[in-house]
Amino acid sequence: MEIRQFKLANDDEIMCEVVEYHEEDDAIVIRKTMKMVQLDNMANGTRYYAFRPFMLYQMSPESFQIINCEHIIAEANPNQELILEFFKAIEIAMDTDDGSQTENIDDMKEKYNAYVENQTSKLDSDAASNIIKLNFDKNKMH
Repeated sequence: MEIRQFKLANDDEIMCEVVEYHEEDDAIVIRKTMKMVQLDNMANGTRYYAFRPFMLYQMSPESFQIINCEHIIAEANPNQELILEFFKAIEIAMDTDDGSQTENIDDMKEKYNAYVENQTSKLDSDAASNIIKLNFDKNKMH
């Protein structure tokens, strides 16, 4: 599971689970997409951020969306606090009318912990892939 944050050309900012990259079609298959909205309280000068579903009735695990890469102007790995809030928002959005949930908070936390562990393992500083070999002339070194 890969969680990404995108800034779109229309100024929308979304977070989603990336399912697959289609380089030949210049598209990305995503799901559980949430739009980040900004709310300002002018009375006390406070700014709030919230997650809202990006598309209506598209929060089931079987629902997928395709984003054209030409509409993405920035991509980022969200920080851990934002990912946790994202999972909370997903849980709320996936509540059904009869009160049952398609995924519960414990499953979401397990997925979050697995995601963080996976991302952390990629940052192993002792891994050979993290070593940059420099070729330089030692006679020119000062």
